[in-house]
Amino acid sequence: MAEMAQKKGMRRILLIIFIVVILMIISAFMAYFLTKNFLFQDKAKEEKKVLAPYQAGEFLTNLADHGYIKISLVFLLEGKDAEKELKQREYEINDRIYSILRAKTFESVKDSNGMEVLRGEIKNNINKLLEKAKIVDVYFNSIIVN
Repeated sequence: MAEMAQKKGMRRILLIIFIVVILMIISAFMAYFLTKNFLFQDKAKEEKKVLAPYQAGEFLTNLADHGYIKISLVFLLEGKDAEKELKQREYEINDRIYSILRAKTFESVKDSNGMEVLRGEIKNNINKLLEKAKIVDVYFNSIIVN
């Protein structure tokens, strides 16, 4: 009888060990798949937010009251095909930038506050023209106001 009790005890221990191993395997697979799904979601978000610089060029024009302004612009673009869209609409973008610059007075662009306003105007106006691409930021490479 003692042997049967030992066999039953061994079977219970083996059954418990087997159940624990199965539970560990199931939890490992669940952890793997959950982690994998979260990582792919993060990569998809990163792919959407591809940022690329775009040399918009130099712009020289008269100001509304007196003097002139010469600026060199670089756009920080969001999207894979953003540069392609900007090149296709370059004539519209250049026209819009010249219109903004010609409307400015010397007093409005002579200091850093005025240049920040100008930066925002350029960004907002060009983003209205674009369908798929988006300008995240506008950088001035050079600025001459005279």
